Amino acid sequence: MVDPSAYTLPDTIKQKMWLCHYQPNPKQDSLKDNFLGFVSKGQIFEISARAEEQPELKSA
Repeated sequence: MVDPSAYTLPDTIKQKMWLCHYQPNPKQDSLKDNFLGFVSKGQIFEISARAEEQPELKSA
């Protein structure tokens, strides 16, 4: 289960977050909880722009 304190985050923040270091049982639904999803083993993230350079990426 996702840490209950995570439910206190606003959806605008959760929708930008990937989850990691989770237990596979019980089965969890990160999308239902408004997160981007779970990071998979070997998953690669490419960061191509800084928020200062793209104002639309800044948090609300």
